Amino acid sequence: MKKLKLGQIIKIDWVDQSYYSGPERLPDVTQVAYGSSVGWFLEENKNWLTIASERFTTDMIAYRHITTFPKRCIDKIEIIRNL
Repeated sequence: MKKLKLGQIIKIDWVDQSYYSGPERLPDVTQVAYGSSVGWFLEENKNWLTIASERFTTDMIAYRHITTFPKRCIDKIEIIRNL
C-alpha cells in the first residue's frame, strides 16, 4: 500500500483490539468483533495507526475524536479520498 498522508480520508477494517492481549486472543472470548472506521489519517509508526473522526477549521485545521489502532488488529486500509 502507498504511504498514507496527513489529512487523507481512510477506511480501516479491524478486529476489536479489546479482544487481544499482545499477539494472542484472550481464552474466554467466544466471539470476535469486527469493525470499520472512517476518518482523517493523522500518523502511524510500525505498531500503531491514528485517525480522527472530526476535522474543523478556525484559524487552523484541527482534529478531534482521535482513535489509535494497533496495526496487528487491522485487516485492511482503504484510501477514500486524497487531499
